Parts: sequence; C-alpha cells; structure tokens
Amino acid sequence: MATMGLSTRPGLAAGGGIAVIVALSAATAVACRVPVFRYALERWAPAPYDVVVLAREGMPRTDPRLASLVAAEGRGAVTLEVADASRPLAAALAAAWTVHGGEGPVAVVRYPRSAPAGRDGGGRDGDRRRVAHVTSLDAASAAAITSSPARNEIGRHLVSGATAVWVLLETSDAAANAAARQTLEDACTRARDTIRLPDAAELAVDPRLLDDVRIPLGIDFPLVALPRDDAEEAFLVDCLLGSEEDLRDYDEPIAFPVFGRGVVLHALVGRGITPENIEDAHTFITGACSCVVKEQNPGFDLLLDVDWAAAVGDVLVSDPPSSVGTKPKLLPIPPGARPR
Repeated sequence: MATMGLSTRPGLAAGGGIAVIVALSAATAVACRVPVFRYALERWAPAPYDVVVLAREGMPRTDPRLASLVAAEGRGAVTLEVADASRPLAAALAAAWTVHGGEGPVAVVRYPRSAPAGRDGGGRDGDRRRVAHVTSLDAASAAAITSSPARNEIGRHLVSGATAVWVLLETSDAAANAAARQTLEDACTRARDTIRLPDAAELAVDPRLLDDVRIPLGIDFPLVALPRDDAEEAFLVDCLLGSEEDLRDYDEPIAFPVFGRGVVLHALVGRGITPENIEDAHTFITGACSCVVKEQNPGFDLLLDVDWAAAVGDVLVSDPPSSVGTKPKLLPIPPGARPR
C-alpha cells in the first residue's frame, strides 16, 4: 500500500476553507486509501498538555495532591512543573496566581505545543501557547485534569470503533440545544447509511487483517452532550471553548467532532450546526488519508485517559509515513462554522 510523507502549513483554501501543504512521496502513484480517522487512530500520538503547579516556595512532587498528575506524566499525557510562586512568573502564570487569591497551590494547564498559539503569553522564552484551564489545586481538582466522565465516555467510544464522536456543549436555551442535537443525530444517521469505507482490496491488505484488528473499522458517530456549566467537566469545557479565540463569545450550542486518539476539529456554532457543515467534517474524517503527519494540522489534542497502544494493538491497517517527499499539494480541510 502506498504511503505518504509530508510537511504541513496552514493556509487559506478557495472558498475560505483551510488548507495544508502536503508533500506526497514518490510511492503515491496509487493513493493511500486508509481513512483519515483510522490513520489518526493508529499513527497520531497525542501531544502532552503542560501543567505548571504554582505554590508559595514550591512543593515536593511526592505531595499527595500531585499523585494523579505525576501518574499522568508517567503515561506521557502531561508534562509537570512545580514552580515557586514567590519568584517572578510569566504573565499568564502570574495572572492565574493572582486571580486565585495568591495563596495556592494553583494548577495552570496549557495546550500542547502543537496547538495553535494564543494572544495571552503564558510561558517563557516567547512561548505563547494558550492557557487551557486554571484551578485551585487539591487531589480532586488534579484528578479532574486527567480524567472526567464525559472524556471517559469519548475515549470508550473511540476505542470501541467510533469513526468520530460529536461533543455538543449545550447552553441554557433548551430549544436551541434540542435543535442542534436533532441536526447532529439526523446527519450522523445519514452518514452511517451512506458513507462507504474502502474494502480490503482497496486498502491493499489481506482481508484477514480486517478481522484481526483490535478496533473494528466502521462508520459510527456517537454524540456526547453536556451543559457548559457542568462542574465535573470544567476542564473539558475550558479546553473546548479556549481552543479558538472567540468561542466564549457565543451563548449558543457548539459542536466539536473528535476522532483518532482525541483530535478535535474546528467548532460548529449555533446556526453553523447544519447538515452541510457536518457532512463536510464527515467527508474529511472518512476521506482517504492525505495528512499523515499530525503536527501543524488544524485542531488540537484532547487529554483523554486512554492507553492507546494497548487499545489499538499490533495489527494495523496503515503503513508508517514515508520520509521521501516530492512537490507539495494543497488539500482542503473544512473550517468551523459560525452563526450568520
């Protein structure tokens, strides 16, 4: 099966969409047919979130309040730094310390280094990653950074073979929530009925391989809905709403597709939750893999408590990317959609 190596760079595609520049390998005379969501599941390792714990005069990593974060660092899900808040801090860290009373300890969580940069600096040496979440730190709030009921449900769907999981952040407007949910459910039902995945011959694999994979290859788009004021899901809500500069400005339902090992694509907001926009997202997610290198692609990684290597196993549909590149090609990726 042909594979692709590439470098990517965001840019504007015709019609206002987002594009990436893809350098195809010489082996792509026959295009790779592995769907994007499957390649992401098998090949795109999630990037770690950075957690900075601020405490006056610091605190030992053996402190019981840090146990869940230390364990998550051991799994590669986060990087953990404990900083002395009595010393000079970067702007966003100093602001978090002040907002939370200047007593501490406080946990400041920043998006992975591969996520889009924000305006609010937050690191050192020119690091301008967006802050995803800030919380006063105790054992419970630390554990809530690494795991939550909704994120556990998303993870279960993905390791059970979901093509993508739609996460719907609801508002206080019950009618708007119901309309958004119905639109998503109808579009996902149509997708299950109409999208056809490549068979073994098109994938250029032994048919028996598809019986041996640990996670089945299929079409399914489950929905996880939650109110944006759900206290148990404060970390998830913050990560979703903070992923784009203006999402907190909208008091409307917002939908996010999550695929692979937790890759979140652009949001659909309010009246932007349309059958056409949902179909665009499904088309990209289920399309033949064109973007085999994860870094710099649109979207960001969600922090999920999943052992992906164990879940996926050793039998893979995809080949690793080639390191041989040729002339780049622009490939459109659906943007998010806002109300009109």
